[in-house]
Formats: sequence, structure tokens, C-alpha cells
Amino acid sequence: MSATRRILVGQVRSAGTTLVLLAALVGLAASLAVAVPLALADATSHELRSAISELSEERRDPSGLINDLTVVDLPIFSTAPATKESAYGSLFDALSDVRESQPEPLRSALGDAEVVIIGDAVPVRAESADADAPIFVIRSIVDPLLDERVRVVEGRLAEPWVPSAVPLPSGSLFAPAPNPEPPTPVELVLTIDGAEALRWSIGERRIDPVSEIDLVLVGIVDPIDADAAYWRGIPGAPQAERFDDGNQQPRETAAAFVNPLSVGAPTAFGPISVWYPLDVTQLDATTIDRFLPQLRSFLSTGLEIPLAFEGATQTTSASLTSEIPDAADAVLDRASVTTAVLALLLSGPLGALAVVLLLATRSTIDRRRSVLALQLARGASRGRLRLAVVRDALAVTMPAALVGAGTGVALALAVTGQTPSAAFAIVLSPPVPAVLVLIALLPGAMLAALLPRAADLRERRTDLAAPDRLRTLIELVFVALAALSVWLVLQRGIVTSAAEVGVDPLLVAMPLLLALATSSLTVRMYPVVVSAGQRAMARVGSAISVIGARRASRDRAAGVPVVVATVIAASVAVSSLSLLAVLDTGLDTAARDRLGAAVRVTGPAVGPDFVAALRALPESSATGGIQIVGPVVLGIEGVRENATIVTIDETTARLRDDAPVDWPSASATTEGAPVPVMLSTDLLPGVDGLPSPDAAIYVDGVPVTVVATGRRATGYGAPSSWVLVGEADAARFTSSPGVNAVLVEPSPGVSPAQLAGAITEVADSEARVSIAQAEAADERAVPLTAALRLSMLGAAMLAAALAIVTLVIASTVGRPRRQRVQSLALVLGVPRSSSLVAWELAPPSILGTIVGGLVGVALVPLATAAIDLRFVTGAADPVEASVDIALVVGVVGALLLGIVAVIALATALDRRPPLITALRTESP
Repeated sequence: MSATRRILVGQVRSAGTTLVLLAALVGLAASLAVAVPLALADATSHELRSAISELSEERRDPSGLINDLTVVDLPIFSTAPATKESAYGSLFDALSDVRESQPEPLRSALGDAEVVIIGDAVPVRAESADADAPIFVIRSIVDPLLDERVRVVEGRLAEPWVPSAVPLPSGSLFAPAPNPEPPTPVELVLTIDGAEALRWSIGERRIDPVSEIDLVLVGIVDPIDADAAYWRGIPGAPQAERFDDGNQQPRETAAAFVNPLSVGAPTAFGPISVWYPLDVTQLDATTIDRFLPQLRSFLSTGLEIPLAFEGATQTTSASLTSEIPDAADAVLDRASVTTAVLALLLSGPLGALAVVLLLATRSTIDRRRSVLALQLARGASRGRLRLAVVRDALAVTMPAALVGAGTGVALALAVTGQTPSAAFAIVLSPPVPAVLVLIALLPGAMLAALLPRAADLRERRTDLAAPDRLRTLIELVFVALAALSVWLVLQRGIVTSAAEVGVDPLLVAMPLLLALATSSLTVRMYPVVVSAGQRAMARVGSAISVIGARRASRDRAAGVPVVVATVIAASVAVSSLSLLAVLDTGLDTAARDRLGAAVRVTGPAVGPDFVAALRALPESSATGGIQIVGPVVLGIEGVRENATIVTIDETTARLRDDAPVDWPSASATTEGAPVPVMLSTDLLPGVDGLPSPDAAIYVDGVPVTVVATGRRATGYGAPSSWVLVGEADAARFTSSPGVNAVLVEPSPGVSPAQLAGAITEVADSEARVSIAQAEAADERAVPLTAALRLSMLGAAMLAAALAIVTLVIASTVGRPRRQRVQSLALVLGVPRSSSLVAWELAPPSILGTIVGGLVGVALVPLATAAIDLRFVTGAADPVEASVDIALVVGVVGALLLGIVAVIALATALDRRPPLITALRTESP
């Protein structure tokens, strides 16, 4: 066996326990380095799909209008006979070529282009319809592939309509010349639901009120695949659209299909709608960075379609639109800021992990001291010892890092449900392997760095060491960096930094730097506290207590890591849980602001009688009605602005905290006098405060005077540019004043859910009851929000656990020295006692926990200044920082209980020191 190998075996035998601890710490760090990016990517992917799925097909799929109908070779443009292939073949070929020219992954996501002509909505009333029947409306659809999409249930498909026998110039877009003969009826087909909704039977004729040409139903069809993406882009098919708000005559709208060679038919003459169905099921955080630029390029380029008549080589263009880029950008912005927030939250636990790793490394050196000294005595060089130590560490940390990474992947796959291919694509991306290698190499580097001072023949007395200038310099650097990071947070903020210049490490490390700076001051302060305890023990305590107090005040070797770990743990736990409470409060406030009250009721049956019925409920304490009248034109000193007018009653006004107490008036304003209104501040961007009473302000020509301004459109569902009017003056702005939403507050002792249940019993079946608490719960379930909340909980728990581990290791590191002191005390006749470990761990850990709690309280306003939580809550106003004293006391108390438990366990293990072994070892 070689000398290096003998050294390696000796190292492993002398420090087996500490090597296992190093492996566990490395495995934990590796699993976090893998699981956190996977969880964040999964949350981003889910939110991307959710945001895109909320878009309707016409807003999501790349779509456009071809206004030049000559791309279709039809009889209306040429006297030559036309077939479906000759009329539409070149158009479909051109659209297919556009799709095939796109790069991956966009090309695979784009489906085959769909081509239809969707006419305007046209009312068609049956002659035999009842007076109270709904308004029947059709949208004519020209689809060249209709026969491939539907099956005929009754009747037949429509035949082409002949517009006129008068020949037209080739390529003309003019309407056909009048025909003296009675016009031929336009044949239509409807879906099953469309025919039932319009109450239209086969053979029945109805008149197009625009062209006064008869429309005849010749067939009823049913989709072959009703779930196909095509039907999501056709309004009124396969299901008819129904509208009934209780205030107007009901309306039934259905799609009516004409023959694809009847483009010139009445109700079927319009631009060609083209869209590419987009499959977004495979869209996730790993592909969005390539997909979005490709989609933007596709939309900006648009379509170039060749004209298809008389051999012309001209082309026509069409622009494409899609709201996917905007929706995805909003999600990616949230993901970017969430990443920055996670870095801010995890900097503290990572610092605690580094402290534990450093302490474990020191424990490894201490356990190997005798072996290292023996090897040095036998002539081994320090370089060989370093090589042995590093190889020893790598033999443990490299497999631990791999096992930890595999555990992180397995945990992420089990929790998130990601596919293995997507997970490994993230794990194998450049940052993650680099971090894993760094984690595996860090313990070996620490061991090699600590070796020169640790591997001496004699153990140094740390309690008699002279002041360390390097340590003082490091402490000053920590204090300076902490002050600088706090200044940057207050000046710049992490949200702006993440959006504009990337995540600034100094800003992200602000909690850790502040904890380290405070720890440095605490380390220098706690000997003073211990000295006071020492003087008290000298009068009333035992000899062991006096010795323990003296050792704790002079030997800070174990106290420094304990102070740092407990300060970090307490500050992270207090700040994370306090920020979680602030976030939840912001979500609740935002949900209430959106609804306007604890419960909001809307629906066709909402009206003054319904409001009166809700006010009679014992479960309600305040019930107010509102009416969103609609868009108006606001004129301020000749400047016109678009606005939305909303009428409210007095109860609704009281639900706002910015409405004047004497507004709105119960009586209507005198005719000719200006109507008192409340304006959104967005309508007055250049006005500081209220406009002048003499200012000429009009709403749809009605003079008004502004009594107050506000920012929140509380419960109105209106855009930010709103005008509030008292219900007594509603008749000045609408011909049908009423109520279309009700805001309700519960009585004392009644929960919003109980109030909603009572409302449901008296409401119509079509009434929609919304609860602010339920909406806030839905917002908490949003993937990125849920990930942020879970990270806050996880950061607190991880920091606390690492502090406990630090105490355990510190008690182990100092145990040999304590046992020698206890053995010598026994020889000198001092009664057996185990209070030395309590004196060694209790002062720094308790003082560090208290100081860390105070640091955590200070971090809450700093964090809210750095993090704009509005991107999570959706609130109009910034979330205010608040600290729950009960929460802070509870967190600090829980940490102190854990510390007491660890000290009690260490005390129990120190009760019986090995006397003979201790006396044979060199005394301190």
C-alpha cells in the first residue's frame, strides 16, 4: 500500500462520522440546486399554459384578414367555370408554404391554415315568430372545406348561389348588376343547435333585411369532430350564442353556412379570415425562449399571398396578430421577478448552510488532528497531506452530490409531474452542472485551506489567542457591504433591477450580509453578557458554573458559528413568515378591491327588488347596488377622454374609503346645475388634487363638478378611467337606470361563505355569487404565487433546521475539550456536573436568536421596498409592510425551544466523561 493510500485510509478511519455529515450536507445542497430550478420551471410552465389558455382562439391563434378577394378564383371575378380546387387551391398552397418555412418549434406548433369568410351579424326574423321571441341573428360562413368537417343530419348541403347573369369585368370587386328577374334564394345550412336556437325548419324562408333576398334553410349538419380547433374559431357553431342579461330582448346567434363558391352571396361578402391553429400543449419554460422570438417574427412578417386569376404574378399581403406574446411576456416578467425574490429569500439559508459546512469541515480537521500530526512527524509533506485530504473529501462529496441531484430530480418529478425529458433538459443546462461541481468541490477546498493551521503537533489554545486583525477586517467588510446593499435596495429595488439590469448579487445577498454584519457585532457583544453572568456565578454558582462562564467569555471558537447560524435562522424565519403574512394580506385586499365587498352578486335577475331582498337578510350588514352604464366622453377644459360611467348608491359609496361622507346626495341635482361626480385619477394625470370648481367639465355633454378622486375601481369591473355618479342622478346619463351588480358585507359573526349561502337561497339560479375569500384562495393557487409562498415557508424551515444542526455540530466539536476540563475538575474534587456545554452553547445561541429576530423585523420593510408585490397580488396600490408582533414572538420562541432541546440533549451526553482517557490526553 502506497504512502498516500495509507494516509487516505487513516483519514477515513479517524473522521468517518464527520465525512458522513459532509456527505449529507453536500447531498442536501445538491438536491436544492436541482429541485428549485425544476420547481420554478414547472410553475412557470403551468402559468404560461394557464395564461394562454385563458385567451380565446381568435386572440390566441395567429390570424389575419385578406381583404383582396381576388386571391380566390370565383365566378364573381371571372366568367370561367370554377371548382373548389381551382378557386381555393392556390390559396391553401401558399398558406401551407408559409407554415413550412417557419423554424422549429414554431412549425410543429402551427396547424394547417384555416380559411373562412365570416359575414356580419344579420337579424332574420321569422314571419310566424311570437312578439316575445328572441331576436334571431345569423353570421354567414363560407368554408371551402365544409363538406369535410360536417355530416348531414337532415336535408342536404347548400348549392352555389348565382348572383347575376350580367357579365362583369375580370377581377372586379363591384357588386353584381341588378337582375330584373326575382333573385334566387340563398341556400343555407345550420348546425343542430343553431336550427333549434333560431327555430328554423328545413324549407322555411326568411328575409335578409339588408339585401331583401330570401334565405332558405336546406340542411341541418353536425360536426364530425366537435372538439377540433376549427370550431373554436367559428362564432355560433356548433353551439349557438345566447345573450340574455334580463334588461334587453334575448338574442340567439347561429352560424349559417353557404356554399364555398357563393362568395358574392348576400350576407357572405367580406374579407377572408385566415388563422393557424396553435398547439400550445408542449409550450413550457424550456421552449418559450425560442418560441416567442419565432412567433414575433412570424407575426411581423405576415402573409404574402399570390393572386390567382388570369396568370397574374401579383401578390397581396395580410398582417397577422396574436396576443400570445403579450400574455407570455407578462408571465415571464412575473417569473423573472419571482426568481429574484427566491434568490433574496434563499440567500439566508444558503449562508447558514455554508456556516454548517464550515463547522463540519473544522470538525473533520479536529478529528483527524492526531493522524495528521503523526504523518507530519513521519516526514509527510503538507502538499501530500492536502492531496490526501482533498481526495478523501472528493471520494465522499462527488457521490453525495450525484445522489443529492438524483434525489432532487426524483422529488421534483413526483411533486410537479414533469416529464423526465423536460426535467433533464433543465438539469443539464449549463448553470446547474456548474453549481453541482462547485458544491462537490467546496468541502475539499475548505479542508485544504484549514489544513496548514490545524495540522500542528499541539492544539492551540483558542481562548488565549491574540486579537485577529484579519477577522476584524472581514467584519468591517461585512458591515460595509450590508450598509451598501441596504442603500441600493432603498434606491433601486430588486424588481426594477431584475427587469432592467438583471439580478444584482449585492441586492440579493442583502439579508445574508445584514445578518453577517449583525453577527459580527453580536460576537463581540456576547462575551460582555457572559462576563456579567460569570460575576453572578462567582457569588452563588458552583465551581463548574464559574469555569463554564469563564470559558464562554474567553473562548469564542464555538460561539462564532453558533451566533452566525442563529442570527441567520431567526432573521430568515421572522422575515420570511412576516412577508408571507404581508403577501396573504395583499392577496385578500386585492380580491376585496376587485369585488368591492366581501360578496358580489351579478346576473340577469339583479335589480332594485333584489337589492331590497338582500338588505332584509340578517346575515348582511351593508348592501349596495351599482350600475355600469357604459362608455362616455369626458371633456375637461376642451380635452376629450374616453371613460366608463358607473352609478352607485350611498351604501356603495360608504364601502369606499376615499368617497366624501356627504356624497352622493339622496336627491337629484337641480336641472342645469353641475352633477357632483367622483373621477378616477387616471383621468386627471396633470391635475394635482381636485380640478378648479370653475373648470369646464362635461360627461356626454352634461356639466359635472368633481367632489373627489380615487384610484381603485372597487367592484366595478370597469377600466381605470371611470366616473362615479350617484344613483339619484343616473337618469341624466342613461335612459334605463337600474342595478346590475350588488355589493354585500356580512354581519358581525357571519362568515362570507355563510352570507353567500344565504344569498343563494333568495337569488335566481342564474345569479353569480362571488366571494372575495374564494378569489384570494384561487390567486394563492396560481403556480408562481404558490411557488413563492412555499419558498417563504421552506426558507424559514430550512434556516431553522440548519441552526439546530450547527448547535449539534458545535456541541460535538467542543466535547473533547469540555471532557478534559470536567475530568480535571473531578480529580480536584469538584462534584460531577455537565453545565459546561450549556455555558458553551446557550449564551451565543440565545443572544443570536434574539438579535436575529430583530434583524428579521427590520428586513420586512426593506424587503417590501425592494419587492413590488403588486406583480403577485394584482393590487392597484403597493402592499404596505406590517409586522405581527405575535408572529415574531412565536417564531423566536419556537427557535428558542429547539435550542433548549439541543442543549438538553448535549448536556445528557456529557454527564459521564471518560475520566482515564481524558487524563491521558494533553490538558488545555
